[in-house]
Amino acid sequence: MFTGKILLSISGETIETACESQGILPISCPVGKVINVTKGFFGRTTRKICEDARIRTLNCVSGTAPAKIQELCNGNNSCDVPTTNAYYGDPCVNTYKYVHVTYECLCEYMFGVGEVELECMYSDVF
Repeated sequence: MFTGKILLSISGETIETACESQGILPISCPVGKVINVTKGFFGRTTRKICEDARIRTLNCVSGTAPAKIQELCNGNNSCDVPTTNAYYGDPCVNTYKYVHVTYECLCEYMFGVGEVELECMYSDVF
């Protein structure tokens, strides 16, 4: 008998953005669903997001951000994503940065020996 977990995407991807000065970016899914981060970003590649006078470069990407954001959020119903240099390191000193998180809310079906626990309603799948 199969024992494990299946995650099923039912809602498509959501993109959230927060400026460095916000401190945190809260993300969440509806009750019974969990976060699956598909992309995480901290840095700056455009002037159009979080406009500020403190922009020295547009070639600024934290290499640690994707893994850190995934580790923090994946499998949880909600999480608070830091938007600070203190969490990711400072990939470009004196440049005002932002966080982008692309995620989907997954329906989590738990399968155990002799039982099945459905955490999402069957009708949500269609």
